[in-house]
Amino acid sequence: MAGIECYLGREVGHMYWRGSPTGGGSAPPGHQLRFGRPRLVRKIGSQLSRSSERVLVRHHGTQAFEDRLVPRRDLNSLAMDAGFVSLIGCGVLRTCRSLELGDYRKVPVDPPSVRRMFKMLIDVDGMGFSSRFLYLLGLGSAVVKNTIYVEYYSDWLTPWYHYLPLSDHYSEIWNLWAYFLGHKLKNDPSAHDRKGARQLQEIATQSDEWRSTVGRTIDMELYIWRLMLEWSRLWTRDD
Repeated sequence: MAGIECYLGREVGHMYWRGSPTGGGSAPPGHQLRFGRPRLVRKIGSQLSRSSERVLVRHHGTQAFEDRLVPRRDLNSLAMDAGFVSLIGCGVLRTCRSLELGDYRKVPVDPPSVRRMFKMLIDVDGMGFSSRFLYLLGLGSAVVKNTIYVEYYSDWLTPWYHYLPLSDHYSEIWNLWAYFLGHKLKNDPSAHDRKGARQLQEIATQSDEWRSTVGRTIDMELYIWRLMLEWSRLWTRDD
């Protein structure tokens, strides 16, 4: 029940992300702008984009969905809160200038407690794997996760049950939000469909419970201990 009560206290129905580019090289020059984090901030942080996205919105009280074409800047304003808190690791000067002057949202640093206000938290890789994933799973929010890495706990987690998977191109990110919290797109307070919101709450609660029972520090230590025992067995000579 603690996880449910923690989730119900959240007021902000946005997807939230904060971070920095974190480096990764830029060869050929400018390639770093195609890495995950710059692409994410430009895609969902932009208020200048003139493109539109097709979003499926559930009809109130039914299983049917309506296909709507919504300007991306409106979706970002309504559903997303993402930005760079610094440009540390931006790489070569040309890339740093592109990030500084381009359509990449820059925001001040938020206190860690701010994350607890949001119902959906985004986690993406930087130069390497994201080390904040386990931390985010324990905050009582639903985590939207994109990664190319396999971690020691990867087989212990179930997509769509403990977290929401996100593809490398991020194109479905607005529909993820619309499925769970898309009643905001209807402009009708009476058309609040709670099914998606309930499912999002369940995912948030399940991830919080997993973090407190399986994703603990002691579980990581036991995994490493058993890994080292196996490594020792493979390299020990029987003679």
